[in-house]
Amino acid sequence: MSQNCLLSDATFPITLSTGEVSYLTLPGVLATLSETDIVSFDGLAAHQRQAWFQFLTQLAAIALHNEGVAEAPASTEVWDRLLRKLAPAPAWSLLVEDLTEPAFLQPPVRKGGLKAYSPLAETPDALDILVTAKNHDLKSFRFRTPEPHHWVFALLNLQTLQGFLGAGNYGIARMNGGFASRPLVDIVEGPPSWGGRFRRGVDILLNKRHEILTANEDYFRDRDGLALLWVEPWDDEVSLPLTDLDPYFVEICRRIRLVRETEDGPLVAYGRTSKVARVAAKQAAGNLGDPWIPITADNNATALTVGAGGFHYRKVADILFDPKKFQLRAALDPRPEDRLGALQVHFAVLVRGQGKTDGLYERFVAATKHGALKRLKVPEERKVLHEISQQMIIKDIDKGAMLAHKMGLLILLQGGKDDEQPDFRDRRAGAWLDLLDRRIDEMFFDHLWAQAEAEFDGDDEQQHAAQRAWQVALGAETERVFAVAVDQLPSPLMRRERARARAHQVFFGILRKALPMTKADPPDTGTEPEVAA
Repeated sequence: MSQNCLLSDATFPITLSTGEVSYLTLPGVLATLSETDIVSFDGLAAHQRQAWFQFLTQLAAIALHNEGVAEAPASTEVWDRLLRKLAPAPAWSLLVEDLTEPAFLQPPVRKGGLKAYSPLAETPDALDILVTAKNHDLKSFRFRTPEPHHWVFALLNLQTLQGFLGAGNYGIARMNGGFASRPLVDIVEGPPSWGGRFRRGVDILLNKRHEILTANEDYFRDRDGLALLWVEPWDDEVSLPLTDLDPYFVEICRRIRLVRETEDGPLVAYGRTSKVARVAAKQAAGNLGDPWIPITADNNATALTVGAGGFHYRKVADILFDPKKFQLRAALDPRPEDRLGALQVHFAVLVRGQGKTDGLYERFVAATKHGALKRLKVPEERKVLHEISQQMIIKDIDKGAMLAHKMGLLILLQGGKDDEQPDFRDRRAGAWLDLLDRRIDEMFFDHLWAQAEAEFDGDDEQQHAAQRAWQVALGAETERVFAVAVDQLPSPLMRRERARARAHQVFFGILRKALPMTKADPPDTGTEPEVAA
């Protein structure tokens, strides 16, 4: 007996663009996204959006490839038939009393029943990937009366995003090490929408399948590869080899079963540890052809790992522009039908740490109307973008704005003594340095694209105008932050006026030398490019 079948039970509450709210089956969700849009999935938390999007896209691409269909159908009945071909009905149910059968994201238990399993979670959020033991930003155990879709989203997060969490609790294959995370980098068109992203993602997976298989010739099967890893039993302590899998396999990393301890009781999650990971993929270091994960360009070719700083402009510039650091993946390929002026690069990751969560990071980087994203796939033009970004970061920011800001504030804090270098171990200016860095982050890419387009157009006057606009904006923002910091930071009372004067002298000396265009008369070139100030 099974309950809460995602194929036949209207499990997912959704809101349409018309404002209509309704419940859909899993085939109904896929059919709706194939033709129109869904504004929101009610009950889907921000940190669960990535796993849900990737699951829907991978699942659809697997089903369509197996059927030999090139376009996602807008028919619930067709999707129902395709999903039933992938796995038997119990595999789509949250609760299956016969433990020898698979349940949704829960492998069959064919040896010993639940004797080796222990109670794991009474609520979906207790099962989820988030580590919320301190109850600071997000409270634990909130769902006292959870609905089936809450369990679906929590299971997906655990099984497709989780990493190592103690002995016997292995992580997923698509990350570089147990304490890493699974990032997502792709292109979205216009304001991001579920339908648009789904259709684009499915199109990329279908069209890039041969390319991904060729690049990973030591792994995967083009036909008859295991795609839904919860369908196979997980009793023996043996990992699944990559050579048995479909390239878009939907993985699981933990042994989980949902049960009811009493006939009318709530769902409860039971789990057990394992001696090996579900997939034998340690040697791949996360480089498994995932179209959403940038890969390092060194000899190791490992999956991108994002730290607690998230997608800072320096990290984004490295990912997008530096060919010596990262290879770009299929999800960053503009398509002929894309409206180039409406494209944005989307970055998302839930950063994990050792026994903690280091933050959910999501960022959208817009390009100009001239289609700058196309240039990422042209090696010579990507090199130009890298050179511009490094000029902005190393010369204008590091040796200009940030150095001037730091030197000025340290001199102020330490009394402004003549002929003495400030003590760089002093951390009191840290918050103000971080503030300036955040302000620079907000305007960095608008100015980069403006300079790049002028460079590609070969217009010397426009190049000068774009560079000057950047230096003027950078200098003005640095001066604003510095002025506020000087008013608020302390300095030795007997030397305060001297310290302020000395701080301003050093600050402006460094800034004007590094950003000479801030003091030059503007060239007569007409209107300067519109960029974020």
